[in-house]
Amino acid sequence: LWNLGLVSRARGDFAEAESQIREALSIYAKEHVPVHYRSNKPSVICLLADIVQRQGRLAEAEALYRAALKVREQRHESKSWSTFENHSLLGGCLVAQEKYSAAEPLLISGYEGMKRFEPTATSDERPRIKEALGNLVKTYEATAQPAKAAEWKQKLAAFEQAEAAKKPAAK
Repeated sequence: LWNLGLVSRARGDFAEAESQIREALSIYAKEHVPVHYRSNKPSVICLLADIVQRQGRLAEAEALYRAALKVREQRHESKSWSTFENHSLLGGCLVAQEKYSAAEPLLISGYEGMKRFEPTATSDERPRIKEALGNLVKTYEATAQPAKAAEWKQKLAAFEQAEAAKKPAAK
């Protein structure tokens, strides 16, 4: 079901995606579901948070990102890509709510953690690094910290340049 939710989200059908993801979470909550499905729970919660956030329900999205992070912490996944990505996603949601002081440490933690995984990050994961950098720039611009904004803009530009260099030349 959560794969169907991904498809619905990609089509922009957020109501359908939300319904499918909520159904998947209710199934994952049942004890008879195999462990490998339940292990996806924090990722599914983050997907639901993303869908809710895209619909403008930022406080609800924040609560969902926090719930996913709590599950990851209970599982002692503090050093995983997913946990760092979760930090960044929660930070981005806080930026959208103009909660910059709360967002900053999450964005930095998320960026630094994902950066460590950059050499092995998939093409689906790599945009999250750019997103974290962009949210840090927004945070420092919104809080009138031009020196920090410039520092993160430079990192963002370097990341974008490196990504562009990896793409094959158009024919």
